[in-house]
Amino acid sequence: MIEILTALIGTTGILAGTWLGAHLNRKSAYQTALQLAEIERRKYSQDRLWDAKKDAYSLTIARLNVLWKNVATMVEHAWGEGSDPERYFNDPIFNEHDILRWDSFRSLKSLVDDNTLIFSDNFLNLFKEWESHFFMYNEEEYPETIIKIHDDAIRRFHSQFIKLAKFEITPDSAIS
Repeated sequence: MIEILTALIGTTGILAGTWLGAHLNRKSAYQTALQLAEIERRKYSQDRLWDAKKDAYSLTIARLNVLWKNVATMVEHAWGEGSDPERYFNDPIFNEHDILRWDSFRSLKSLVDDNTLIFSDNFLNLFKEWESHFFMYNEEEYPETIIKIHDDAIRRFHSQFIKLAKFEITPDSAIS
């Protein structure tokens, strides 16, 4: 009888240990699965945020380049080889170029305004500083003065925008 009781107690202990081990293992596997799911959610969110940042910075640089191209066209027509500034500023083509310049500026400004939550404070501050240089003239200024100011502002800040955008998209990379 004692042998049966000993065998029964031993078997019960083995079964209880097996059940407890399985229960603990299942609970551990469940916790691991939850942790892995949370890691995947964070990674997915970070990937989406990176995509949004890349798109916003890339589009901003592209629109700045369009604005620069429009301003450069005006500079070329006004002061390029064989150009006559007085004739250009009285020609209807000047008005067309002027519309393109302001449309490209508004497009750039709208993009930056729409992505203020994506852009870093450094980038937004640089944009504000650039804007103050871009509009560093009186409304009574002659068009040729305004074009030169716009050209100078873009030339002065363009490389800074590119460096900062690259850094914001890939902060771990070395930027020369």
